[in-house]
Amino acid sequence: MAMIDNKTQCFNCKKKKITYPCEGCSQRFCFMDLSEHKQILNDELNHITNEYNEFKQRINEQKQNPQHLQNHSLIKQINLWEIDSIEKIQQNAQECREIFIKYSQTCIDDIEIKFHDLCEQIKQIHEENEFNEMNLDYLRNQLIEITEELNNPSTISIQQDSQSFINEISIIPLEKKHKQILNDELNYITNEYNEFKQRINEQKQNPQHLQNHSLIKQINLWEIDSIKKIQQNAQECREIFIKDSQTCIDDIEMKFHDLSEQIKQIHEENEFNEMNLYYLRNQLIEITEELNNPSKISIQQDPQSFINEISFIPLEKSKFLPNNF
Repeated sequence: MAMIDNKTQCFNCKKKKITYPCEGCSQRFCFMDLSEHKQILNDELNHITNEYNEFKQRINEQKQNPQHLQNHSLIKQINLWEIDSIEKIQQNAQECREIFIKYSQTCIDDIEIKFHDLCEQIKQIHEENEFNEMNLDYLRNQLIEITEELNNPSTISIQQDSQSFINEISIIPLEKKHKQILNDELNYITNEYNEFKQRINEQKQNPQHLQNHSLIKQINLWEIDSIKKIQQNAQECREIFIKDSQTCIDDIEMKFHDLSEQIKQIHEENEFNEMNLYYLRNQLIEITEELNNPSKISIQQDPQSFINEISFIPLEKSKFLPNNF
């Protein structure tokens, strides 16, 4: 009676021998190669265990030192947004300051021309000594108008993407002679004219006085307020990210604990195959990726403007009355 041939080809050495199946890779190995295959699986398990220990150390370090998150890509993205936004605010504010100073110099030149015309009219009245209330009212109104224009340029204003006028009064003693009253009024206008002329000369010689102008102060306040909003928003985002990251690390630690128990069980039982190792490897890759790139957190920029840009809006220039009486 012939011996039953129960030999099959070994997957590793390719010889016909008595072979044993591996449920993990579904291949058959002879006794010697099966031992070698088992050793390969042991080496792979040890490699996964080492990676697990390294990952465990990373989690512990991150829990003990949350400041490491300051180097995270999302924190860097928040920092870049903060820097870029502040630069844009400062640039916008500086451009508006420069436009205002340049425009104010042009405005002073225009006022000086009008003031020269008024000077000639006052000189003419003094020389001819022929004038009445209508002439004085006209001169007074002209002087008030160009003084107002110098103090508060009506041709420019600040607009944000999203106006006071008091009539001056004076008391004139009624008992004065009429002509004397008119002369006093003319002298008063002349004095105001001289003071105003001095102011124009001072402003032309010293453009730096414009730094104290209300519009410049308005620009500065807008710049400071906008930068505060940017910094506050950036800090809130950093704090939210760090808090959510700690929660994420706690979740990962729970998953990692489960993986730790499975690895420990495999070591104790010493019963595993490629399928078990494949599962452990994928679990470790998945939670490592989750730690490196939290999928639950991202940065979103609102398409609507967070800071309203400012700009100068030219308004219609004020009109002088005709240069005649």
